[in-house]
Amino acid sequence: MAATGGSVGVSGASWPKWSVAVVVGVPVAVGVGYWYWKHRSPLPGQGDKAEILAEKPKLSSLASANQEISLDTGGVDSNSAMKEEVVQTPLQQALSHKDAGNKLFKANKFIEAIEHYNSAIEICPTDKTQDLATFFQNRAATYEQLRLYEKVKEDCSRALELNPRYVKALQRRAKACEVTKDLQQSLEDVTSACILEGFQNQTTLLTADRVLKGLGRKHAKEAMAKRTPIMPSKHFIKTYFSSFVEDPITKNLADEKESESAEADVRLILTEEEIVASVTEEAESSEEDKEGDTTKPTIKSSIFFSPTPINKSTLVGLDRGVARAKQAFALQNYDDIIPACTEELKFDNSSHKDEALVLRATFHLLLGDHASAFKDFEKVIDNENADIKVGAVS
Repeated sequence: MAATGGSVGVSGASWPKWSVAVVVGVPVAVGVGYWYWKHRSPLPGQGDKAEILAEKPKLSSLASANQEISLDTGGVDSNSAMKEEVVQTPLQQALSHKDAGNKLFKANKFIEAIEHYNSAIEICPTDKTQDLATFFQNRAATYEQLRLYEKVKEDCSRALELNPRYVKALQRRAKACEVTKDLQQSLEDVTSACILEGFQNQTTLLTADRVLKGLGRKHAKEAMAKRTPIMPSKHFIKTYFSSFVEDPITKNLADEKESESAEADVRLILTEEEIVASVTEEAESSEEDKEGDTTKPTIKSSIFFSPTPINKSTLVGLDRGVARAKQAFALQNYDDIIPACTEELKFDNSSHKDEALVLRATFHLLLGDHASAFKDFEKVIDNENADIKVGAVS
């Protein structure tokens, strides 16, 4: 007979109910728990042990990399390096100084602007020739405002060494050279600027024209100071003297021509000794040739044995001084007049000094030697005993 409230086993023995519940419930609970554990979401910070172990080498290598950057940058960690500002290159620093200098230049703060241009030139790499040329040219512009023209020329020259086709530097140096009277260099610079601009800049063309005229005046002045005086043409001199209504020189010459014979004109070029020697020779020749035909005079006899007796005193001085100058004037040998007048002025007892001064001053004037002409005329004016009538064209 079976027991009440029990279970009958295979062998016929009966189990208590609570034993059956344990046997059946435990496996079910374990299975449900295992299923839940497999399918649940992992909590933050938790994961598979294999995944955690796999992440450890990555974290280790990152830490090693951070340690190497810190050594190369002098111990600065990655977080502080990200916060640090970006460092400018030398060229960028130079350009910053140039911009600052330009602002100060526009504000008429030229000394401060020069300091920034100096810094730009010092910092700028030497291989950046175009930028360096700009810095030098900008500093030259500042020196120009301060009227330091020698420094302007120096900086423009440096700029042109770096950039030979820099038109602004050529124009600025040309202007500085014009102010300092170096017109030759100024003309070369402004001509180069005109060529580079294709002769399209009107301001540069006007500068070239102005410099060229100034250089021409300078060269003309130098040439006039060094030139050898040249006597004007005979026609010009004749026309010049004909413009004087009461010219004492030409009037005296006209009077002398009327009173002098052809023989007297020849005697003017002979000295007293030559005349005496010729007369003696003629007399000796006549004695030796008494039996010959003496009716035909020789050349010398035709000159010296004229119907008018020769006065020895009248022959003295006919070949020198003012007399020689007048003869040269009559024969249009104008180059001999000034030396003859100078010779007359050397005679202490000469009564023709004022006449010689006027004649010499006149030909100094024709030669363009105004200073010498002024001195001679002044001597005549200052002489109270001068009795010379001078004609002038007003």
